[in-house]
Amino acid sequence: MSFHKLSFSEYEILGALDEDNMIGNGSSEEVYIVVLSNGDVVAVKKLWSSSKKGDDEDLENGSQIFNPRVGGSASAPSASLSLQHNRAKQTIEICVKAATGAPDVLGECPFCQWVLLTLEEKKVSYKTRLINMKNKPEWFVEVNPDGILPLIKFGDENWVSNSDVIVEMIDEKYPKPALLAPNQFASLGLKILPKGPYVNGRKITAVDLSLAPKLYHLGVALGHFKKWALPQTLTHVHKYTKLLFKCKSFKKTKPFEDHVIAGWEANP
Repeated sequence: MSFHKLSFSEYEILGALDEDNMIGNGSSEEVYIVVLSNGDVVAVKKLWSSSKKGDDEDLENGSQIFNPRVGGSASAPSASLSLQHNRAKQTIEICVKAATGAPDVLGECPFCQWVLLTLEEKKVSYKTRLINMKNKPEWFVEVNPDGILPLIKFGDENWVSNSDVIVEMIDEKYPKPALLAPNQFASLGLKILPKGPYVNGRKITAVDLSLAPKLYHLGVALGHFKKWALPQTLTHVHKYTKLLFKCKSFKKTKPFEDHVIAGWEANP
């Protein structure tokens, strides 16, 4: 067995030993999955004792930490880690708009794209269900009578609509990386863009992910229908939009320009 030094604080581990992160338990132990601030994922086995201990003592005397990236005795925890990953892939379902006139292609809804961007930035696996808004599936109408998109379901929980609520839920369930920005940055203001490159500084946040689809629609729709383009004098905004549109998550989730135009023509 080889041992490797890992860079994390015991308090970072203690803060994650809760029911939300538990992936298994037995008569003498509990196993947790922990995403560290440096991006590493570790499995923590917390051993029970006959006497009741505090969390600090449990970690010091009765816990084992396994990191699948660096090897070691990880057979049982890595199996649990694999189960956790498989469960994540299977349990998140998201309904998004299908493209206008192309029901088998991702559509042009900016609110749906915002949620998809959030999932992509979190690197969370999910299953997409394309909804043809002109011919809604019966099951979709049953679980979502208002017909609002996006719609998401986490495991056995109920379906949830409203992009604002969904993004907050995703950030709560998958806290790394944190995307929710302070309230003072909740709207776009040109005076704060120079702090950049993003609205809240050097790291992308939910504000940026919300703005990206809307700025894309702005450029495509107004360029097509009004022959309008963003003034070149707004240099900060141009740099900002180019930065957003270059993100891998945006490229993966953006609709085709033709579908954006078709969507606006169908719903002016």
